[in-house]
Amino acid sequence: MQLKDYVKVAKFGDVVELAAPGHLHFVLYVSPYTEKPFITSMWVEKVGDNYVARDCWAAGVSNPDLEIKIITQTNNTMKITNLVKKLLDNDTRTLVKAGFINGDLALTDEGTSELLGALFLEKKDELVKIAQAKLDEVGGSG
Repeated sequence: MQLKDYVKVAKFGDVVELAAPGHLHFVLYVSPYTEKPFITSMWVEKVGDNYVARDCWAAGVSNPDLEIKIITQTNNTMKITNLVKKLLDNDTRTLVKAGFINGDLALTDEGTSELLGALFLEKKDELVKIAQAKLDEVGGSG
């Protein structure tokens, strides 16, 4: 499978083989944008039944044609513990499950994109007024 296809099914926590046999990576971040898909991962090695970080830094992979083999894949986009379920309201849990916010409750790239789209639709009239004032100020009210 190539990176451009993998990002459509990729999840945080996947272990994948990149470039050559034995080059295992733990997926830290996925950007599925079709024009420039990429993942950020950490090089790991298998020790018994576990995967252990081989280096303490992350690397980005952005070659859309790079061959990727899925070794293990997580079941959920974001696992929510019972404690988190008790602490977060339903709306926030939905945002986490959809991948719009991460485990730190910060907006993801996808969440930012969706928020900007919703905000644009909600505030379009106000934005047009600001744009018209700008055009009037420079004398180009066409």
